[in-house]
Amino acid sequence: MPIGIDLCASGVKMVQLRRKRGEKLALVASARIELPSGAGADPLSETRVATLIKSITERMETGGFKGRKCVLAIDDRAMRVRSVRQPSMPDDEIQRAMELDARGRLGFSSGENAEFGWMRAGEVTQGDARGDEIILVGSRTEPLVALVNGLAKQGVRVMAIEPGFVSSARSFTRFIRRASEQNDVRALVDVGLRSTGVMLLRGRKVAFFKPLELGGEMMIQAASERLGLDVEAVSELRKQRMRQSVASADGVDPKVDRAIFESIRPIMSELAREVALCMRYYSVTFRGSRPRECLVIGGEAATPHFVDVLHEELRLPTSLGEPLKHVEATDGSGQWEPPYSKGGEFSVAAGCGMRLWEQSSLRRSSKGKGKAPTTRKSDGVIPRLEEEMGQAA
Repeated sequence: MPIGIDLCASGVKMVQLRRKRGEKLALVASARIELPSGAGADPLSETRVATLIKSITERMETGGFKGRKCVLAIDDRAMRVRSVRQPSMPDDEIQRAMELDARGRLGFSSGENAEFGWMRAGEVTQGDARGDEIILVGSRTEPLVALVNGLAKQGVRVMAIEPGFVSSARSFTRFIRRASEQNDVRALVDVGLRSTGVMLLRGRKVAFFKPLELGGEMMIQAASERLGLDVEAVSELRKQRMRQSVASADGVDPKVDRAIFESIRPIMSELAREVALCMRYYSVTFRGSRPRECLVIGGEAATPHFVDVLHEELRLPTSLGEPLKHVEATDGSGQWEPPYSKGGEFSVAAGCGMRLWEQSSLRRSSKGKGKAPTTRKSDGVIPRLEEEMGQAA
């Protein structure tokens, strides 16, 4: 399968899976490349893009990956997202409306070249009128083209580009097939270094997404100020503690553990309140059922006590997500390691790698049930650029 590549604030995460018999998947290789986060910097600057290209191609050659095809998920900081409401209309009419309105709705100037995509979140009712809520996404064209062309010069073929939240959602919805599951609602909280993405999934659909400017970097800074330690020392201490939190807390100094928790608790509480507000918006907007569970994923998901803080605020069953629970991790050179054994940090990269497999799987399952689903401009990818990449290939 193609290599799934997550371009995130902390660097690059790569996963390649292979098909086994039936719906089973196995790990071929995985990699985590840490790069400077560049707080406040352009995540797709010319320098950053050059670094990403070099890091990706080097790891492809040395990390046990097979082939040179990949699917990319771009950093949330490089993407603009907005939920908009439209009168109910067919996909082609929504596409035309988005082509006219997307630039202004996402705040791009008339002189900026940008790529846009959209997906239908669900039906909304305002008074007697019914409409659709649309998740609209966009990103600047030039850095995406530079990234694709730079990888192509190194022999790497980019099959598609999509938002990370679409990829991570795919990791959790790949087994949903039955009609009875299409209305099940689950919350995903993807806690990253610079931001946190809040998703609500209804069946196979992403019904809601909102990025929050709260993440691990703010926790590191708060702990650094409270403990009087430099940021690098606190960052390393938190990484060790997250690894231990998955297995056990043996060997952890209780005083240090408590001091870190107290220093970051206000941030965790604020984040939990923001997640609760997102759920409230969803329930009011779509008059939908309450989520049956909340799953925490991402590189900062294993922050000690965060699951408990979130559970207290949401009053929902809350746990670390396991999107790769049924992926065999003993194949090839890759191994899941704490706190990554549950696969939460690699959910975006793995979801990218599953993109083409999911489409073919849906086509197979739809045989005999009418027309097979096709890739639409509303599936969350950045469409025009993908078409151009396909033609170039």
